[in-house]
Amino acid sequence: MKKIITIIIPIAFQNLIAFIASEIDILMLGKISGNAFSACNLANQVFFLATLVISGVSAGCNILSSQYWGKEDRKSIYKVMSYGLGMVIFFVGLLSIVCFLRPESVMSLFTNIPELISIGAEYLKIACIYYVFYGISSVITQTLRSVHNIKPAVFFSIITLIVNAFLNYCLIFGNFGFEALELRGAAIATVIARLIEMVLVLFYLLAIEKNLHLRIHDLFAFDKTIFRLYLLTAIPVIFSETLWGLGESVLVAFIGRLNEDIIHSYSIYNVVSQVAGILMGGCVSAGCIMIGNELGAGKDIRPLSKALDRLAIGVGVFDALIVIMSIFIMPMLYELTPQALIYMRSILLVGIIIEFYRPRMCMVQSGVLRGMGDVNFCFLNDTLWLWFYIVPLAYLTIFHTSLPFFVCFFIMKSDQITKLFTARYRREKLFKKQVKALV
Repeated sequence: MKKIITIIIPIAFQNLIAFIASEIDILMLGKISGNAFSACNLANQVFFLATLVISGVSAGCNILSSQYWGKEDRKSIYKVMSYGLGMVIFFVGLLSIVCFLRPESVMSLFTNIPELISIGAEYLKIACIYYVFYGISSVITQTLRSVHNIKPAVFFSIITLIVNAFLNYCLIFGNFGFEALELRGAAIATVIARLIEMVLVLFYLLAIEKNLHLRIHDLFAFDKTIFRLYLLTAIPVIFSETLWGLGESVLVAFIGRLNEDIIHSYSIYNVVSQVAGILMGGCVSAGCIMIGNELGAGKDIRPLSKALDRLAIGVGVFDALIVIMSIFIMPMLYELTPQALIYMRSILLVGIIIEFYRPRMCMVQSGVLRGMGDVNFCFLNDTLWLWFYIVPLAYLTIFHTSLPFFVCFFIMKSDQITKLFTARYRREKLFKKQVKALV
């Protein structure tokens, strides 16, 4: 457990910094107007989709690199990283081009309110430039995590946060002699901060990093067997993350067709959920790394899995407490109408249940099963529950019933509970196979 904690703390701290950096635009814009806050939140749904592709590519690198690190096979890690970088540049680059050329069309997918489309498109046209920068940094830092080299990424995240916050303060509000660009200023600040982060990460990887001893020519080595294995690992994760993200965006689009009070309230829940997920993300990432290392070294992973289960329950309690506190804190941070305040409180009350179960589900599926390389099941478990249960039922309850919105919201998030049971059943089957293989 001590070894897990030493990995969790820096990853969770990095997640916290990354969250603050990503939300700083929205929080500062919330001081300008509620529409600026909501438009920026909706526009960031596109970045959310980009991060899903990036997460899928990075997870493929993380899963294989963790196992290769357990086998002390550095050369294969180089190749896996190079494949990940190529994929993220290609796919995320295409998304950025679409957003740059047709920002209004992209925004109209998430809302039909003209003012939000106009405001969000202005932000999106500039912000989409940093998607590739972020993708390159993520693939490299995720690979470094798999070899237990985590602290430098935390340092780079702190620099990114400071640069982003300072430039936001200057460009959004027009401080220190800068022009007040408001929404455009927020986007420009984030682009500059992410560019600086990418340059720092590349410099560290090529000039300072000691665990991998990577050189530029190592990134161009090609191995047909490893490339095939990477595709078999990464593609299901990419499809899983992307289809899950598309499903979540469809749900956001459903909400975007409702009134502005519900939109504002749901935007606040997203912020709370991301805060609650900071520690969870660190735990799940650490779990995936440790499971991969133990598996690569040929060890029995059942004791580690039990320890991760206990950890996830504790994190679930912690996350539920965060949601409870947010019920009282959020009204002091955001300007809400009386009706929006009612919606927000009812959503957060439901969120207590969801955020309690979410770490347990994510640890079993994204920590243990992915660490074991069972990416195909994870793809099916995510996709089938979301697209054949959540999306249809949410559509029916939101648009064809008169149920209170908090009931619709619970239905939208209930797969965080149902997926836990199917994932645990699958884990037990894999454990039995591993025991037979070890014997």
